[in-house]
Amino acid sequence: MSDVWNESSKPQRRAVTVPRRVLTSRGFRWLGPRIFPPAHRFVHRATRGRTILDSSAQPMLMLASTGARTGKQRETPLATVPRGNGAFLVVGSNFGRANHPSWTANLLAEPAARITYRGSTMAVTARLLTDEERGTCWTEMLAWYPAWAGYTELTDRELRVFELTPTDASTRAANGGVDRGPHGPSR
Repeated sequence: MSDVWNESSKPQRRAVTVPRRVLTSRGFRWLGPRIFPPAHRFVHRATRGRTILDSSAQPMLMLASTGARTGKQRETPLATVPRGNGAFLVVGSNFGRANHPSWTANLLAEPAARITYRGSTMAVTARLLTDEERGTCWTEMLAWYPAWAGYTELTDRELRVFELTPTDASTRAANGGVDRGPHGPSR
C-alpha cells in the first residue's frame, strides 16, 4: 500500500439522496432545524465563507438579511436553485412547519440582502414571486429538491418563493452565468 496521495486515490463524491418519507417525517422535521442550520453556519464561518455544506445536486447559499423586528444581521443557510440569468430561487419551506420562516419576513420588510454562494459574496435584491411565477418555476424547483412537494402536503400555508437577483452586473458573474440544473452545468 502506498503512502502517496494523488487525485485518483480520492474517493468519488456523490450526492446523497435522502428519501422524501425521511425528509417529511416528524422526527426529521423536529431534528433537522436544530442540526443542519447550525452545522452550515459553523462550516461557513470556519472556512471564512469559502464553503457551505452543499453539493452540485443540492446547492446551498448563505443569506444575510436584516431582521424585520430587530434590525440585526441574520445569517440563514438555504437550499437554492441557481438560475441561468445569475439569479437564485429560495423557498421558505421551514421543514414543512406551520409558520413561515423568519427570514422570509425579513426579506419582505427589507429586500436588500447579501448572499454567499460557492465562495462568492454578492449583494442581492429579493422579490417574492407571484402565484403565477411560482407555478411556472415549481417543476424546475422540485427537480432540485423533491422534498418541497412533501412539505406542501404537511402545511396549509403557501410556501413563499423568492428570487434573489444580484444588484449589479459584476456580481451576476459569480455563478458564471451557468444554469446548474439538477443534471449538471449547461450553457
